[in-house]
Amino acid sequence: MYIATWFLLEISICHHAFGLVMPPWAKEAKFGKHQDAWQTLDHCYRTPYYLVKSTTPMNYYLYNSNTTCVKLKAIKISSTNKTAQLRFTYEKSGRRYRADIDVQAERRYGYRHTYNVIEFLRRGGLWFSEEVIFSYRLECALFNFPFRGNRHGCELWVAETTSKIIPDICIFMFDYICQQYTSV
Repeated sequence: MYIATWFLLEISICHHAFGLVMPPWAKEAKFGKHQDAWQTLDHCYRTPYYLVKSTTPMNYYLYNSNTTCVKLKAIKISSTNKTAQLRFTYEKSGRRYRADIDVQAERRYGYRHTYNVIEFLRRGGLWFSEEVIFSYRLECALFNFPFRGNRHGCELWVAETTSKIIPDICIFMFDYICQQYTSV
Protein backbone atom coordinates (compact mmCIF):
# COMPACT_ATOMS: atom_id res chain seq x y z
CA MET A 1 0.00 0.00 0.00
CA TYR A 2 3.05 2.23 0.47
CA ILE A 3 3.59 2.22 -3.31
CA ALA A 4 -0.02 3.22 -3.96
CA THR A 5 0.08 6.07 -1.43
CA TRP A 6 3.16 7.69 -2.96
CA PHE A 7 1.88 7.06 -6.47
CA LEU A 8 -1.41 8.82 -5.74
CA LEU A 9 0.26 11.69 -3.86
CA GLU A 10 2.57 12.37 -6.81
CA ILE A 11 -0.35 12.22 -9.24
CA SER A 12 -2.26 14.77 -7.17
CA ILE A 13 0.71 17.16 -6.93
CA CYS A 14 1.46 16.82 -10.64
CA HIS A 15 -2.16 17.39 -11.58
CA HIS A 16 -2.37 20.65 -9.66
CA ALA A 17 1.07 21.93 -10.67
CA PHE A 18 0.95 21.19 -14.39
CA GLY A 19 -2.73 21.05 -15.24
CA LEU A 20 -3.82 18.56 -17.87
CA VAL A 21 -1.06 19.05 -20.46
CA MET A 22 0.21 15.56 -19.64
CA PRO A 23 -1.62 12.93 -17.64
CA PRO A 24 -0.69 13.35 -13.98
CA TRP A 25 0.73 9.83 -13.84
CA ALA A 26 3.12 10.42 -16.79
CA LYS A 27 6.31 10.89 -14.78
CA GLU A 28 9.00 8.35 -15.61
CA ALA A 29 11.39 9.12 -12.75
CA LYS A 30 8.68 8.46 -10.15
CA PHE A 31 6.35 5.94 -11.77
CA GLY A 32 8.23 4.38 -14.69
CA LYS A 33 9.03 1.15 -12.85
CA HIS A 34 5.26 0.63 -12.42
CA GLN A 35 4.39 1.41 -16.06
CA ASP A 36 6.41 -1.05 -18.13
CA ALA A 37 4.34 -1.94 -21.21
CA TRP A 38 7.03 -4.22 -22.63
CA GLN A 39 7.26 -6.22 -19.40
CA THR A 40 3.48 -6.71 -19.50
CA LEU A 41 3.56 -7.83 -23.16
CA ASP A 42 6.46 -10.19 -22.49
CA HIS A 43 4.63 -11.73 -19.52
CA CYS A 44 1.51 -12.04 -21.67
CA TYR A 45 3.48 -14.47 -23.82
CA ARG A 46 3.70 -16.84 -20.84
CA THR A 47 0.28 -16.34 -19.29
CA PRO A 48 -3.03 -14.94 -20.59
CA TYR A 49 -4.54 -11.74 -19.21
CA TYR A 50 -8.25 -11.13 -18.61
CA LEU A 51 -10.19 -7.87 -18.80
CA VAL A 52 -11.90 -7.57 -15.41
CA LYS A 53 -12.96 -3.91 -15.19
CA SER A 54 -13.56 -1.17 -17.73
CA THR A 55 -15.09 2.31 -17.76
CA THR A 56 -16.26 1.79 -21.34
CA PRO A 57 -18.61 -0.75 -22.90
CA MET A 58 -17.00 -3.99 -24.04
CA ASN A 59 -18.03 -3.37 -27.66
CA TYR A 60 -15.58 -0.53 -28.25
CA TYR A 61 -12.68 -1.12 -30.67
CA LEU A 62 -12.16 -4.87 -30.52
CA TYR A 63 -15.26 -6.51 -29.17
CA ASN A 64 -18.87 -6.94 -30.19
CA SER A 65 -21.78 -5.97 -27.98
CA ASN A 66 -22.69 -8.21 -25.06
CA THR A 67 -19.25 -9.79 -24.91
CA THR A 68 -17.87 -11.67 -21.95
CA CYS A 69 -14.68 -13.54 -21.07
CA VAL A 70 -12.35 -11.11 -22.84
CA LYS A 71 -8.87 -12.62 -22.80
CA LEU A 72 -5.58 -11.85 -24.48
CA LYS A 73 -2.39 -13.80 -24.96
CA ALA A 74 0.72 -12.97 -26.95
CA ILE A 75 1.25 -15.66 -29.60
CA LYS A 76 4.35 -14.12 -31.21
CA ILE A 77 6.88 -11.84 -29.58
CA SER A 78 10.08 -10.05 -30.57
CA SER A 79 12.15 -8.53 -27.79
CA THR A 80 14.45 -6.93 -30.39
CA ASN A 81 11.66 -4.82 -31.92
CA LYS A 82 9.47 -4.73 -28.81
CA THR A 83 6.60 -6.12 -30.89
CA ALA A 84 4.05 -8.87 -30.36
CA GLN A 85 1.00 -10.41 -31.93
CA LEU A 86 -1.86 -10.59 -29.44
CA ARG A 87 -4.74 -13.00 -29.70
CA PHE A 88 -7.95 -11.57 -28.25
CA THR A 89 -10.67 -14.08 -27.52
CA TYR A 90 -14.13 -13.32 -26.23
CA GLU A 91 -17.57 -14.87 -26.02
CA LYS A 92 -20.86 -13.57 -27.36
CA SER A 93 -24.16 -15.42 -27.12
CA GLY A 94 -22.41 -18.68 -26.29
CA ARG A 95 -19.99 -18.49 -29.25
CA ARG A 96 -16.27 -17.87 -29.01
CA TYR A 97 -14.56 -15.32 -31.26
CA ARG A 98 -10.97 -14.29 -31.75
CA ALA A 99 -8.92 -11.53 -33.34
CA ASP A 100 -5.15 -11.39 -33.83
CA ILE A 101 -3.68 -7.91 -33.58
CA ASP A 102 -0.12 -6.65 -34.00
CA VAL A 103 1.17 -4.40 -31.22
CA GLN A 104 4.34 -2.56 -30.39
CA ALA A 105 5.67 -1.16 -27.11
CA GLU A 106 6.65 2.51 -27.40
CA ARG A 107 7.66 5.45 -25.26
CA ARG A 108 5.50 8.54 -24.79
CA TYR A 109 5.57 11.74 -22.72
CA GLY A 110 9.34 12.08 -22.94
CA TYR A 111 10.04 8.70 -21.33
CA ARG A 112 13.60 7.65 -22.15
CA HIS A 113 13.95 4.22 -20.56
CA THR A 114 10.49 2.80 -19.97
CA TYR A 115 8.22 1.60 -22.75
CA ASN A 116 4.97 2.94 -21.31
CA VAL A 117 2.57 2.59 -24.27
CA ILE A 118 1.18 -0.30 -26.30
CA GLU A 119 0.38 0.73 -29.87
CA PHE A 120 -2.16 -1.34 -31.77
CA LEU A 121 -1.21 -1.48 -35.44
CA ARG A 122 -3.06 -1.97 -38.71
CA ARG A 123 -1.64 -2.29 -42.20
CA GLY A 124 -1.85 1.48 -42.63
CA GLY A 125 -0.03 2.24 -39.38
CA LEU A 126 -1.17 3.18 -35.88
CA TRP A 127 -4.76 2.28 -35.04
CA PHE A 128 -4.86 3.41 -31.42
CA SER A 129 -2.74 3.12 -28.31
CA GLU A 130 -3.14 2.26 -24.65
CA GLU A 131 -0.94 3.90 -22.04
CA VAL A 132 0.10 1.99 -18.94
CA ILE A 133 -1.06 3.97 -15.92
CA PHE A 134 0.04 1.35 -13.40
CA SER A 135 1.20 -2.25 -13.34
CA TYR A 136 1.81 -4.42 -10.32
CA ARG A 137 4.29 -7.33 -10.20
CA LEU A 138 3.08 -8.89 -13.45
CA GLU A 139 -0.26 -9.49 -11.76
CA CYS A 140 -2.29 -6.62 -13.21
CA ALA A 141 -2.06 -3.67 -15.56
CA LEU A 142 -4.19 -0.54 -15.63
CA PHE A 143 -4.52 1.17 -19.04
CA ASN A 144 -5.68 4.55 -20.33
CA PHE A 145 -6.96 4.63 -23.91
CA PRO A 146 -8.77 7.00 -26.29
CA PHE A 147 -12.52 6.65 -26.41
CA ARG A 148 -14.94 8.55 -28.67
CA GLY A 149 -13.04 11.66 -29.67
CA ASN A 150 -11.26 13.43 -26.83
CA ARG A 151 -12.58 11.17 -24.09
CA HIS A 152 -10.56 8.44 -22.45
CA GLY A 153 -11.35 5.09 -20.95
CA CYS A 154 -9.70 2.94 -18.35
CA GLU A 155 -9.23 -0.85 -18.30
CA LEU A 156 -7.92 -3.27 -15.69
CA TRP A 157 -6.35 -6.47 -17.01
CA VAL A 158 -5.17 -9.25 -14.68
CA ALA A 159 -2.90 -12.22 -15.29
CA GLU A 160 -4.60 -15.60 -15.33
CA THR A 161 -2.57 -16.60 -12.27
CA THR A 162 -4.34 -13.92 -10.20
CA SER A 163 -7.70 -13.73 -11.98
CA LYS A 164 -9.55 -15.61 -9.22
CA ILE A 165 -8.15 -13.47 -6.38
CA ILE A 166 -7.29 -10.05 -7.79
CA PRO A 167 -4.75 -8.18 -5.66
CA ASP A 168 -6.42 -5.43 -3.63
CA ILE A 169 -3.97 -2.82 -4.90
CA CYS A 170 -5.11 -3.46 -8.48
CA ILE A 171 -8.78 -2.89 -7.63
CA PHE A 172 -7.91 0.11 -5.46
CA MET A 173 -5.88 1.78 -8.23
CA PHE A 174 -8.66 1.19 -10.78
CA ASP A 175 -11.36 2.54 -8.47
CA TYR A 176 -9.33 5.58 -7.44
CA ILE A 177 -7.66 6.61 -10.69
CA CYS A 178 -10.43 5.63 -13.06
CA GLN A 179 -13.21 7.42 -11.18
CA GLN A 180 -12.37 10.50 -13.28
CA TYR A 181 -13.33 8.62 -16.47
CA THR A 182 -16.97 8.65 -17.45
CA SER A 183 -18.54 5.21 -17.29
CA VAL A 184 -20.76 4.40 -20.21
